[in-house]
Amino acid sequence: MRFFDRLWVLGSVDAVATATWHEPPAAEQLRSQYLSALSHLQSWTKIQWAPEGIAVTFDNPGAVADFVRREAWGPGRDRLFPDRQRAELRELIGAGLGTISAVNRHLHELIELTIGEIFLAQESGSEGGTMSSAVGLIWLNPLVEWGASKTGENIVHEWIHNMLFLADMVDPIFAVDYIGLSEESAHATSAILHRKRPFDRCYHSAAVAAGLVFFHTISGEKEKADALIEPTVKTVRELQGKPDLMTQSGSDLLEQVARFLETRDCDHLLALLSGD
Repeated sequence: MRFFDRLWVLGSVDAVATATWHEPPAAEQLRSQYLSALSHLQSWTKIQWAPEGIAVTFDNPGAVADFVRREAWGPGRDRLFPDRQRAELRELIGAGLGTISAVNRHLHELIELTIGEIFLAQESGSEGGTMSSAVGLIWLNPLVEWGASKTGENIVHEWIHNMLFLADMVDPIFAVDYIGLSEESAHATSAILHRKRPFDRCYHSAAVAAGLVFFHTISGEKEKADALIEPTVKTVRELQGKPDLMTQSGSDLLEQVARFLETRDCDHLLALLSGD
């Protein structure tokens, strides 16, 4: 799966930075040039990022306004975590990132390369999300009870969404617009939510679920990985039954997902992550 391919990620990040600033960035500037490019391209959402590491934030007015405008969030609510919770939640995110690094340092490096900000805010009924209009940013609504393991899993989950949005920026995945993808005839069954949803949402669910099969497997959580296989295969088959909605790039990526679900060749993905 290309979103675990270190060389693909580096090449895509470089392509976005180069296309935006009209010159290739030096290796040591790749992250800053990429995140600066995203901020330039997504002027409605300011990505708050630090030169080293991922910024963990509790307030991002631009992101809030964008999420409400796009109806991902309801209007007029106070979503800020109280000051008394922030230190503990910041530690939780650090522990989650530490868990990812312990599982695979190459995966942690790619997440740190491509994500500038993890924005923590409360929204009833959701644990977090990622928007196509805010590439480079992950929003989470964490509970201390998650612990490091679930926090790490949720970060990986949202990072895969980010990588799919990056893939779509560099080489479009879908062959029709979002209106067409939302038509009832385009709906499929979500591998995550197990109900009918628009084509693009189900495409993302299949890729995320397959990525979590990999992550759970290398984490030693085989039962979690096993539970995702059957619903994800069902989703992939439904998506492949609607080939006119995907570009060749989208079809190829979905075929990579299908092949991984069949073989569960984690060694191959580990090699891709390391750049071998």
